[in-house]
Amino acid sequence: MLLDTLLGPYTDVAFALRVLEGKKNGDAKFANMNVDMRILKPRIAGFMAVGGSTTPDQFTMALPTLHLFAYSLHIKVVDQVCTWDHGYKARALTVTSASWTSSAGRSIRLGA
Repeated sequence: MLLDTLLGPYTDVAFALRVLEGKKNGDAKFANMNVDMRILKPRIAGFMAVGGSTTPDQFTMALPTLHLFAYSLHIKVVDQVCTWDHGYKARALTVTSASWTSSAGRSIRLGA
């Protein structure tokens, strides 16, 4: 429901394929439905969850929730990372350097 609210009702690839199949078979309930063919293009994404907790145990639902948004769009997630200890006022703006290792094993470094 949230994805439909944010992106609209025709952003589910499985539903778009069902509409196309129904139109091909002449099903009357799909006659007035249109599919934007751009929804069928392959897509990739990388997820970054940034939080203020000083321990990683507060991120148990961050990445799974992001994956829920990518699932119905058939987006391939190529990398993901969680960072923490950014809860101080303007912390993300004042950190001069930060580094961590993503789930794919890539070392990421930001700043000087």
